[in-house]
Amino acid sequence: MKKILGGFALVICAAHIPASANTIYLTRHAEKSATGTDPVLTAEGQVRATNIAATLKDAQVKHVYSTAYQRTQQTAQPLTTYLNLPVTSYDAGQLATFAQQLRGLPDNALVVGHSDTTPDLIRQLGGDPGSAIAETEFDRLYQVTIAADGSVTTNLLHSLPSSLNLPCASVSLNQSSLTATAGNWLYFTINVPECANTLNVNMSGGSGDGDLYVRFGAQPTANDYACRPYKSGNTESCALSNPQAGTWHIGIRSYSTFSGVSLNASAAQ
Repeated sequence: MKKILGGFALVICAAHIPASANTIYLTRHAEKSATGTDPVLTAEGQVRATNIAATLKDAQVKHVYSTAYQRTQQTAQPLTTYLNLPVTSYDAGQLATFAQQLRGLPDNALVVGHSDTTPDLIRQLGGDPGSAIAETEFDRLYQVTIAADGSVTTNLLHSLPSSLNLPCASVSLNQSSLTATAGNWLYFTINVPECANTLNVNMSGGSGDGDLYVRFGAQPTANDYACRPYKSGNTESCALSNPQAGTWHIGIRSYSTFSGVSLNASAAQ
């Protein structure tokens, strides 16, 4: 197995690949959120996905494959957007069949998988993935070249590290002129990034009496919430420290009919 350590876009050189060969690029998904059953990429992961696209934009990729998870599809998305290609889902439980399909392609392809499935797929293609991929390792980008005579060459590249000390992107929600009749609810959501260490939700203004509720992961109810100030009138607020990353739900329950109410929420570092 030939390895290229620390490689980036400039190492993908057509002079080293026979014209009759096809090349499969394989990578694990980029850095993911620590929460949820189907987590999305973190800000660092999004940077890495963009760097992978920069690496492969001139590599004559004609097909892009991903498992049906958000983290793999989001890793593939920058390249598919640049090349105007669809993302085709594949079954990671049928790698032998998928490898046969890849070996029969006349064109180059990118396959985004996982720390366990990516090495297995490389072996199914006849390549050598090397050592196991650690859970904290996201930078391997394999180049598996299949020659016309069936011989396979595996090169190990590396995507650009994503630890770029990006500033935390604050998110906000702003609603005005809110109205609800007695006993009814209004619901809103705000997606809190992992880097945020505060979540502030404020309700104010208008007439009548609304009650503010905040809850993570699901709409709040009268009995299930993370914060409920429960004050008279419409001036209520919730200040949460080190909020869990993900979707927070905000509810306003109309204790009595209210109108003209404003709602503002922000999550920041």
